[in-house]
Amino acid sequence: MSQTPEQASTRIEFLYLSEPDMIEAGVTDIARCIDVMDETLVLLADEDYRMAGQNANSHGAMMSFPAQPRFDSMPTDGPDRRFMAMPAYLGGRFRNTGVKWYGSNAENRKKGLPPPSTHPR
Repeated sequence: MSQTPEQASTRIEFLYLSEPDMIEAGVTDIARCIDVMDETLVLLADEDYRMAGQNANSHGAMMSFPAQPRFDSMPTDGPDRRFMAMPAYLGGRFRNTGVKWYGSNAENRKKGLPPPSTHPR
């Protein structure tokens, strides 16, 4: 089945990295990681970055739910139920943008799912 030019131009590809992929890419090379972190902190000090918000320095845009939702299918507000998009741009040699998605939902514990800040071993 062929795509129209409009369909082809909207295709987005994602690359998901597994733990072995990350290790192969050098994530365990601590000396290199420290060098890159140092380079990143220099760019932050030089203000060669952008984040969300009017001041371009916000740690994300948070979405929450109402205490009394208007729709039966919508979750209600509760402890540890928050969702955030954390977009950022880093300049220097990186010249790249990205988004970290964060979701926290206390209801996940009832399903045996770990909180997002833990690393399963």
